[in-house]
Amino acid sequence: MNAGKLHQIWIEQCEAAQTIRERYGLEAAFDYAVGEKLMNFASAAHDHPAFASELPRFVSEVRRMFSAEEIRTQLARLECEQSERDAESGDPDEEEVFSESPAMAAERVRQFAMIKELLSGLGRVVPPLAEKAELAGIGRYYATESMLVLDPETGRYDAAATPSTGTETLFDFYARLIKGEVSIERGDHAVF
Repeated sequence: MNAGKLHQIWIEQCEAAQTIRERYGLEAAFDYAVGEKLMNFASAAHDHPAFASELPRFVSEVRRMFSAEEIRTQLARLECEQSERDAESGDPDEEEVFSESPAMAAERVRQFAMIKELLSGLGRVVPPLAEKAELAGIGRYYATESMLVLDPETGRYDAAATPSTGTETLFDFYARLIKGEVSIERGDHAVF
């Protein structure tokens, strides 16, 4: 596919996003333009130079269509929704059947991080946000990487083989937090 055709594709997608915004609102427009079209375009750009050459112009147009605050808010919403979907994908006590392979999940996270960086880039413009972005990146790492030992024979993570120092789960901690039994003092580690 030639660059002119690719250019026309993303132009039409951005025009469609404007119409979606007028009819259905910001969230629907952002989901279409970024969550679907830009993500797919970025995925294709990973393997196809013609897509890669058009990607900066597509990103620039998306940044023109949405304010920095809208981008930040909508990206946070998309991340939260994806985390909820990931959490709901199965009970760890039951036999897990993955609809998405670990490699596909990792690729999805990589793509999202790339799009987030392309769209926000605020850390370079507002230096204090660079520290917040670094902290968010560390948080994303711990939220997406398994801390369990991988059993090479079975290809599954093995909780029994993983060294541990406690028994409280994250869900237990959140339950205690909701009940007011504990509080969180983040200090310098607060993102906002």
